[in-house]
Amino acid sequence: MKRVLIILVLLLTWHTPAQSKQVLTVGVYSFEPYFIIAEDGTLGGIWKDLLDQELGKLDLQPVYKALPPLRLAQNIILGRIDMTISAHHINVSDHVFYGNHPVGRITLNAYHKKDRPHISDLSELRGKSVLVIRGYAYDGRIQFLKDPANKITVLETAEHQDAIRQLQNGNVDYLLDYERPIQNAIKRNQMAPDDFHIDLISKYSAYFVISKRSKNARAIMDSLDQNITGTQQAK
Repeated sequence: MKRVLIILVLLLTWHTPAQSKQVLTVGVYSFEPYFIIAEDGTLGGIWKDLLDQELGKLDLQPVYKALPPLRLAQNIILGRIDMTISAHHINVSDHVFYGNHPVGRITLNAYHKKDRPHISDLSELRGKSVLVIRGYAYDGRIQFLKDPANKITVLETAEHQDAIRQLQNGNVDYLLDYERPIQNAIKRNQMAPDDFHIDLISKYSAYFVISKRSKNARAIMDSLDQNITGTQQAK
């Protein structure tokens, strides 16, 4: 009788398909060199490589979806996107888990032509026109920029390259954007580095971000935190 039971168990095990990996829909956005979206839709970049590596360690299957930053934020709130990498975003913070360890450092600068004064703080933008990338929260600073009391004219664009063109054409007083994506846009627009001034506004961190609506969200984040034992400087 025992032999019959053992044979039945072996047969069932043999014919039962292997448990499939959990699939995570990972949102990416144009943010070179961290996330790179080629013209043919191919995805690459430092953070994609990191996600492939770390999710692979946990036997998780990432499926990447490219979205503009605003739509990505909305979709991660709703749980339609499971995960991404970003700085803290004031609009989504109550709906996600952030990693405990930074996976990248981001530099935020104000860019302006030489006929505009240098700034060291956003308060100095009062009464000025400022161009921002649509969907970015700038680590919560977007609220200050859009507060009517500050009398800042906020203009938006979807692309870093268009942002640098508008700055070049004198359409705005200042451009608020991140250092690395703008460096690529400057090269593509064939602008000389001394065509404008760069003022440091802030340096802050980017983290793994998982929607609280995602399956096993807390457990996945805990495992990622265990694997990321120290801060990784994005290159």
